[in-house]
Amino acid sequence: MYGIQPPTNTPEHVNFGGNSQITASVYAPGHDVTVNGGGTNGHVYGSLVGKTVTMTGVSNLHYDERLGATGMINSYKIVSWFEDNR
Repeated sequence: MYGIQPPTNTPEHVNFGGNSQITASVYAPGHDVTVNGGGTNGHVYGSLVGKTVTMTGVSNLHYDERLGATGMINSYKIVSWFEDNR
C-alpha cells in the first residue's frame, strides 16, 4: 500500500482495526498509521512506514526481512482508479 499526498485539509491517516491478520507493506511516510488490535489475535505480517505508527491493544508486528533486501519498489503502474467522494 502506497500512501499518496491527499488534497489540502484532508486527514492523512491509515487505520487498521479488529482482531484479524493482515499481510502487507505499508509505505505512507506522510500519514499517521494506526493498528488497533483487539481480542487475542491481531497480527501484521510485512512492514509499516508512517509519519507516526501507533499500535494499540493486542497487536503483533512480524517484519518480513526479505523486504529490506529488495529496496523500494518504484516501477509500478496504476491499472485502475476509483475516487470515493463521500
